[in-house]
Amino acid sequence: MTSSRGSGRRTIVLAAGVISLGALGGVAYATTGPAPHTEVNVQISDTAIKLSKYKVNDVTFVDFYIHNTGKLSHDMRIGRETSVAVGPGQRVHFYVGFPVYGWYSFRVHLHGTPKMKGRFHINSPQPPD
Repeated sequence: MTSSRGSGRRTIVLAAGVISLGALGGVAYATTGPAPHTEVNVQISDTAIKLSKYKVNDVTFVDFYIHNTGKLSHDMRIGRETSVAVGPGQRVHFYVGFPVYGWYSFRVHLHGTPKMKGRFHINSPQPPD
């Protein structure tokens, strides 16, 4: 009877150990890829374009929220992508995928001036300390 009792304790301890390892195993999985997306607010007037961020870290997609504060319609071109025309006072969502890290030129194509341009940077992942 004592040996069966000791065996029961070992089973409980073994089961608790397996449960603990299972819980740790669930925590151990981590993604090493880039974050899915980030948001950048864009304000376009008739003479300027301003972004809330000119640099983002380790993302694949950027949600540009464009607000036209000018009196003319404007669009935004970044890389090879161009947004729809944004009328005066309108706001649009412009979703862009970036296949590689690096610098991307942007500009206002529709009713833009030569000064309505800039560069946007997608940083590569930073190694942990």
